[in-house]
Amino acid sequence: MDLTPLISIIIPVYNVDKFLGNCLNSVSAQTYPHWEAICINDGSTDNSLEILKKYAEKDPRFQIIDQKNQGLAGARNSGLPRARGKYLMFLDSDDFWHPQTLELLVNAMEESDADLGCFNYRKVYPDEQIVFPPYASAPAFRSCTAPLVSFLRRKIKTGVLVWNKIYRTELAQSIAFLPIHPGEDDIYTFEIMLRAGKVILLNNIFSYYMQNPDSIMHKTDAAKMRKNRLEIEKQLIRIVKEFCRQSSDDLKKRACRKYLSERIVFREHILNPLRQNQCKDKIKFETRLLQQMQNDGIFNPELMNPRLRAIWKLLSNGYYLPALILAKI
Repeated sequence: MDLTPLISIIIPVYNVDKFLGNCLNSVSAQTYPHWEAICINDGSTDNSLEILKKYAEKDPRFQIIDQKNQGLAGARNSGLPRARGKYLMFLDSDDFWHPQTLELLVNAMEESDADLGCFNYRKVYPDEQIVFPPYASAPAFRSCTAPLVSFLRRKIKTGVLVWNKIYRTELAQSIAFLPIHPGEDDIYTFEIMLRAGKVILLNNIFSYYMQNPDSIMHKTDAAKMRKNRLEIEKQLIRIVKEFCRQSSDDLKKRACRKYLSERIVFREHILNPLRQNQCKDKIKFETRLLQQMQNDGIFNPELMNPRLRAIWKLLSNGYYLPALILAKI
């Protein structure tokens, strides 16, 4: 294959001087040379900016945007319009890649003419020694031409993460990240699946996800997580309602409504509180809320699986204890 397509890599950087060198080294070590790394220093107060400058001095493919802190979503949004490549990837600054990541992904994307490629990752820990497995030059992949429905039915197993995917750049640039952290990946990926025409799935592990105890994900408290989940729900309701209003595809609309009812609304307001042994009065409040959402056409229990429908029917009729037992089975 002619190694001509440029790949743009967006790397948000915030106070990761302990891990940043390893991340940037994994980009430098790629067997595929046609890349640009757009590194957004998002108001770091450690030595991250100095490290970025050293790499940019040695290799002009590393570009630096230095800005006041805007959070992960703001950093990614700053990088998106700067991307010039045919394809685009996100790399978190405390993670790193297998050295054949770009080579094999661009091969697969070119061969398949896909809008999006999804791959696997592995969790790693500080000071862990990694031996990269050797990969063939033509990794196996399977194609999915109904990505939205497959994603909502969990047939695409790579989840909502944005950093275990490769995007056609114009698709990635058509959507901005919302300032919800953690949670911006959920909404961005959902909108990507709404717009993607063809997705390829690879079993290869290309990304290595560093378990950094100082990362935002490890420091977010339960109250903020709850607030973020409610904001994610609000945004997904908005997106689904707009999509259903404009789309004529009944299969996609039904899949969206099922996803919203079963995995977003019911799970957040009923299933998780039941499993967490929250008090009966709390469950009654959430049940009344969902009844209102049902009246507003947001929540449709008929689209849920039989077990969840049974839990909902029990709660709607005031049978808290049987619903609790069924939720924990």
